[in-house]
Amino acid sequence: MFNPKFHSKEGYDQAIGELVYMLELTRTMTEFELAELTTNELDFLHDQNSNSIGMLLSHMASIEYLHQVMSFEDRMFNEQEEKEWTAALQMGEQGRTEIHSND
Repeated sequence: MFNPKFHSKEGYDQAIGELVYMLELTRTMTEFELAELTTNELDFLHDQNSNSIGMLLSHMASIEYLHQVMSFEDRMFNEQEEKEWTAALQMGEQGRTEIHSND
């Protein structure tokens, strides 16, 4: 059973250690829950305006990558990165067109 008590990751101060623990737990649980999904399930759209699970995962990855670029390189996306990540950042029609069938 899931234990909602957060622990502090060793090697960090208390607050940062808890954040690292939560992020690692979130990643582990997300990977566990998605491991058996098929490409069709990841691409499924409830209706013409919805976002698929795959789109939402791509959106999460794009936000994480943008945050890393902003935090560690003190910049925004360059032209190539913007082209690569825009559909995932904005989702919507562009995401429905570009984000699908990724194994």
